[in-house]
Amino acid sequence: MANNGTFTILKFTPAGVGTTFATNPLNTPLSGLAFDSAGNLYASSNAKGEVLRYAPDGSVSVFANAGVLGPTGLAFDKAGNLFVADGNN
Repeated sequence: MANNGTFTILKFTPAGVGTTFATNPLNTPLSGLAFDSAGNLYASSNAKGEVLRYAPDGSVSVFANAGVLGPTGLAFDKAGNLFVADGNN
């Protein structure tokens, strides 16, 4: 779950216990979240129009500049292509 008040991504156990999984170094609201087959977490940054990649080792990088303001949803297809929904258009 993306927490836009604290710019963090929360992780919940099957018992419902929440912890901070990652922080957003851009300090911008996040919306779309998706995992790829390698275990990387991707999060869309609404204000910057970027997609961040959180690697399993904890490193964070800008994966792509989506070219849109307000990317809202992320999804991978079977071939590993990332699709980004543009919430402002």
